[in-house]
Amino acid sequence: MQVVFNDKIMTWKKLILILLSITVYSCSLELEKDGNSSSERKAINNPLYGEWVLIDAENSEDWYLRPRGFSISADTLEVYRGFYKRITDSTTSKKGFIYNGNFVSYEILNNSIYIDSSLNSTLGFPWEIKKNTFDSLIVSKNYSRIYKFIHPNYKTDQILQFDKVIYSVIGSYWSTPVFDISMDTNGNVQFRGGRFVEPLGFYTGKLDNNAKEYILKSFDRCNIFALNDKYCVNATDQESVEITFVKNGKIIKSISDYGNAFPRELFWACVPLRNLYITNKFDYGLNEEQAYLDLYLFAFEKNGLALPINKSESFYLQTELRKSKTTDTVFNPKFEIPFREIYFFLEQNLDKKQNKTVTSIKTDGRFYKFSFKHNESITYDLGYNFIERNYNEKVFYKPTEGYRW
Repeated sequence: MQVVFNDKIMTWKKLILILLSITVYSCSLELEKDGNSSSERKAINNPLYGEWVLIDAENSEDWYLRPRGFSISADTLEVYRGFYKRITDSTTSKKGFIYNGNFVSYEILNNSIYIDSSLNSTLGFPWEIKKNTFDSLIVSKNYSRIYKFIHPNYKTDQILQFDKVIYSVIGSYWSTPVFDISMDTNGNVQFRGGRFVEPLGFYTGKLDNNAKEYILKSFDRCNIFALNDKYCVNATDQESVEITFVKNGKIIKSISDYGNAFPRELFWACVPLRNLYITNKFDYGLNEEQAYLDLYLFAFEKNGLALPINKSESFYLQTELRKSKTTDTVFNPKFEIPFREIYFFLEQNLDKKQNKTVTSIKTDGRFYKFSFKHNESITYDLGYNFIERNYNEKVFYKPTEGYRW
């Protein structure tokens, strides 16, 4: 449209009317461009949609089923603790469950929420909607027990709290998985399967942007600096987990958990992270000449004092060593690192160790000397002092007599 300004033809009144018309037309185009149809605007006002968390989840009598929370939209139901399918192991014939993602389609029939019947057993579907307002939701699961949900009020931080997260499962007395997995904010993943998990060994991969952003958004619900360093339940034979957060190459927080006692937001964030090896196919990433690097490192020791490191911190150090260069530098060792071989090497992959059996590991924090049988050794230059960057030597302590890592 071209407007010719001619004082004799067009008055100011006519010009204003034209400008108003252009503005209204532009606004209508913007609404169409954003896809805000009348049905979509109505959907936004549906009291069922949004995030919901169970009231008093921590005091629920079935705490061992893990905290409950979900999000629902026009066509998708997201359950934060995940969906799991019942399976039978083809080798052992043992029955169990396998992670099947966090999202599923659903439908509402007779005021009840239905999902794929193969996923019902662990979540109590169908959910009968007893009452729903914009502030609360009351449902009956399996038409029996009543649950009340409310909207959470999360104060998400747009600034990433970490550059990398490392998640390690130590296992329990039962046949629970033993593995380590790390993910950075670029979507790079490193995985090490140790026992009762597939695959075994060291693998690497890269997530697509959607998968990466979903995990980062999940952790955005947590203020990791406000969390305790340790959580546990009063029970036996539970799974032990350790998680470490890294920012600018420095460990900023490590948390241990026994028995799924993490606060619910942290627990939910860990669900897609810990199951990445199930939802993604990674490449075998073990440099067989460095196979001896796959050890459980337990502590830094000096002069009868010890500084224990947890499993996720150990895995972080090992991944840093993997990308370090070897050197002929002679250094003055200040610390010795006790270690143990990883299960999958003991059970299946001894041939990949290239006949290098580690006898000792010594370091000054920057240089790491691996000694082998027959007086052989290799030294790695980390490029920085891992101990000085991440720990305070004042926290070294004298362990009890006869201790073992």
